[in-house]
Order: sequence, then C-alpha cells, then structure tokens
Amino acid sequence: MESLNQEIVNKIVNFIKTKEIGASASEISRAISHNRVTISKYLEVMKARGLLKSKVIAQARLWAVAEDHRKPTILIVEDEPNVLELIKLSLIPGQYNVFEATDGITALSLIKEKKPNLVLLDLMLPKLDGREVCKIVKKDPSTQDIPIVMLTAKSQTIDKVEGLKIGADDYMTKPFDPLELEARVESIIKRTNLHLTKNSVTGLPGISVLAEYLEGFSGNILFIDIKNLSKYNKEFGYKKGNELLLVVSRIIKHALLKRGANADLVAHLDSDNFVVLTNKQPEPIAEEIYESAELFLSEKGQKVGLVVKSIPAFDVKHEIERGEIENVEKKAKLMK
Repeated sequence: MESLNQEIVNKIVNFIKTKEIGASASEISRAISHNRVTISKYLEVMKARGLLKSKVIAQARLWAVAEDHRKPTILIVEDEPNVLELIKLSLIPGQYNVFEATDGITALSLIKEKKPNLVLLDLMLPKLDGREVCKIVKKDPSTQDIPIVMLTAKSQTIDKVEGLKIGADDYMTKPFDPLELEARVESIIKRTNLHLTKNSVTGLPGISVLAEYLEGFSGNILFIDIKNLSKYNKEFGYKKGNELLLVVSRIIKHALLKRGANADLVAHLDSDNFVVLTNKQPEPIAEEIYESAELFLSEKGQKVGLVVKSIPAFDVKHEIERGEIENVEKKAKLMK
C-alpha cells in the first residue's frame, strides 16, 4: 500500500477530530495548507487502512475519524502467554486498541506500520531482544517519539539507569502489580496525547488544550490571522512558510511578555490562525503584535500580513469547543 507522510496523516486526523460532523477534502486541504489532489489521495489511502470513514451529506462527501482509530493504540511485546494475558487484563477494557507481538522482528514491523501510542516491551525476546528493538525504534526519526515501557524480570541485570540509556521511557519489573501497570499506562497515554495536541511547527498547544483552558475563563480572546500564507507557501515553499510561522509565534509570545501578560495562553489552531487567551486589556497587546510584525515583514519583503481581532471569551466559548474557528473569527472585532 502507498507510503504516507506521518506528519500529514497526524494533521489530517487532528483537524477532522475538531469537526463534529466531519470535514470535506477542500476544508482539510485549506486547514493544513496542502494541495487538494494530494489530500484526496491521502484520504482514500487512510480509509483503506481503517483510519478514516466517509459519508455523503447533501451531495458533499465528509470525512471522519474511524471509531477504532480514536482509541490509543498499545503494542504488547511478550513471548510468555501467561504474562501476555495478564498485561491485557491489566488494561482498562475497551479503552485501547491492543496489538501483540511475540518476537523482536515482528515487534519492529508492527511499530513501523501501526505507530502505536505506547509499546510495552519485554527484555528477553526471540529473534531480537528488547534492548535492540528499543535502540532501533529510538534511532528512527519516524518512531523515536513513541514511548516504550521495558518489562524485565527481577533476576535480570538491567536496571532503571540502563533502561533509560538504551532509550526506554519507563520500566517495570515482573511480576508486577496489575493496578500499577494500569496507572502507568494511563499516565503515559495522557502525556503522549497532550504532546500530540501541539502544533508540529511552533510547538504551541492546539484547540483541545484551548477548549480546556476556557473552562472558568472570563477574559478576552485575541484572534491572529496570517493573511496570504497559502500563496506564500506556493511561491517560497513550505520550509520558508514554517520559518514564518515560528517567527510569528515568537512575536506573539514577546508581545505578551512585554505587556505583562506572559502567563496567558497562546495556541496555534491551524496553519494560519493563532489565539491568545488574556486577562489583560487586548489593545496594548494587539498594538505590540502589529508593530513587531510590520517591522519583520517589511525587512524580509514577505507578501503576507497579520490581522488581529478581539472578542470576550464567553461570546465564543461554544464555537471553540465545537471547533468552529471561522465563526469565532466572524464574531471578533478588528483591532486596527
């Protein structure tokens, strides 16, 4: 089956998850700034792999995340049947998609194919032991961020320090307490999911984190839109576009620091939209963002600009929770 870029796959899935009834290929293409033809190919392949499903509503084809793909995936690598069964029983029923491997070679193949959210890896395995599997996974850029919990027997010489040296994120000794294993797994999955909500370019949190922060928040929202980013990407390439995104994110964070609002939240919702939650007056922050951005854009001769809008958070709380960013922007008031 056709090879896919995992970063693009993640962007597609994360965007679709923000849409209650699904998203069209055109919406997805605009949101992640990729060619519609390319996105359409990705959608079909992802559907074939069971990652997505589609439906037709009013002659429009909408894409949604397959139910099974919404669950975190765990790969258990263990060659002892009794231990394997105990690990499976320790996990919360129905909460995870669980895959199994009984040797190191099969484990590596499944890790590269499935990209699980977590690997529970036995140290002693046939064909290729856990140490080597861990080393290979952590050296591969496409898999190095997958957390690994090493499972070891008390009689084996590996300790926590050695486990961390070979790249393991955590370790447990056998026999282990099923409740402790369950708690460790749940904690790591939550930590991993939080990481995945961050934008891959700027490292800023996304809409799910923004929605959580809105609980009990009564301040203002600044909506920052980069105009003509898609045209800029087509003319200069996505590498230059990503560099621009990084600079804009730094401009926003610097403005908050300078105006005494450095504790406020900055989020990156999609390719060209940033959001700030602030309890400070929005006007001075917007002015600072405009001044810094105009100076940078004029020096670089870039054919893009920033638009900053403001709105009280309670006016658009429900729109943000539903992922309706366009409605947030429509309601917001232009700051300049």
